[in-house]
Amino acid sequence: MSNDWHIANSSNTPSELLAIGHGTLIRMHLLPTRSLRVNNIVRDLARFYSTGLRKGRHISWVTCRKGTPDDTMELADPFATPSEHSRTINFDLVLEHRGEHLPVHGSVIFDENTPQSESRVQIGFGYRMIRSTTECFQSRDGEEKYAGIGVSGWLDLGEGWQPYLSTTKDAVDDAPLYSALMDHVFKRIKPLLQAAERKSFSVQFDDLAIGLEQALNSRTGDVVVKVGTEMGPPPTTDNSTGVPPTDHPPGPPPEIPMSNGRPGDSERNVSPSLEITIYQESDSALEGALCQAGIRGNDIFVAVNRDHAFVQEALKARPVNRMAFNVMIVDELARAIVEVDDGILIKKIFHRDVASAIYGIEHNHHRSRIVARRLIDRVREPLMAK
Repeated sequence: MSNDWHIANSSNTPSELLAIGHGTLIRMHLLPTRSLRVNNIVRDLARFYSTGLRKGRHISWVTCRKGTPDDTMELADPFATPSEHSRTINFDLVLEHRGEHLPVHGSVIFDENTPQSESRVQIGFGYRMIRSTTECFQSRDGEEKYAGIGVSGWLDLGEGWQPYLSTTKDAVDDAPLYSALMDHVFKRIKPLLQAAERKSFSVQFDDLAIGLEQALNSRTGDVVVKVGTEMGPPPTTDNSTGVPPTDHPPGPPPEIPMSNGRPGDSERNVSPSLEITIYQESDSALEGALCQAGIRGNDIFVAVNRDHAFVQEALKARPVNRMAFNVMIVDELARAIVEVDDGILIKKIFHRDVASAIYGIEHNHHRSRIVARRLIDRVREPLMAK
């Protein structure tokens, strides 16, 4: 290895580079049993040199067969075509640092189709990317943090940034300057991060509803669990369920006409399938409660406090802490079901012998505990089996 520079000639330079006078040539010889994943390489090259592609540079991928060019592919900027449903914030700013004015140009996009693996902001200088980061998804003090799933984009550093880059040109080598840049970007894209988090939470609630429905349907398949968008006004009575609580007398529950193990047609006309709707509510709407369940007619609603730190941490966990949600929701469901049960709800959810045992419990408060235990066992078993 030598640090001396040599004039290019036919003996020390490949003919392809000698002909054009510049560039880098990489030639690989593969065994017949090996192959290249061309699409992955082209994708990574386009991402790495996206800064140059945006500035009008061209990169061609040429496939040869027996030494003869067979196909040519032009690399394109990976951020050029966001979907029509995306939201974009553009950057054209100048940071002042040590008396210098440092330009930054870029674009950050929220697109629901962007996967978590691609949800990053790339920082480029010159013709290539120098860093890929999610540090702008949180405030400078770290008090506000967002997962940013669906948020991606690029920032191109302009002339004047050279002294503040590492010698390998793969990082900003000035912590205060980099922190100021990330803080500025965070404040600008915060609406996108909040929108991304709301969307992510909605998706997670949909998944929770599906899992809860599968667990509760182990008996009849009559339980429907869905996610609602508007809970509407609260019940008009002092009781959150809208029906005064009464202790059901101990003993077997009222009989329900059955046909092949499912409620008969006459019963279906009187009492439709049990529908449970889960809502995301603010802390103020729930008056500080973590979760609240109630019954309106034949429907059960469960409102979850989306603003509470416990709920947000459970949703942000990877994987999502489903059991924490299930315990919280099931406990509230049990209280609501027991408070207004008329001999229908419990029999819709549990087998006859289990329902009879539950009705044999004298007091409502203990009956609700057993209902919660039975429900959480049912929710827990599929998860453990999986």
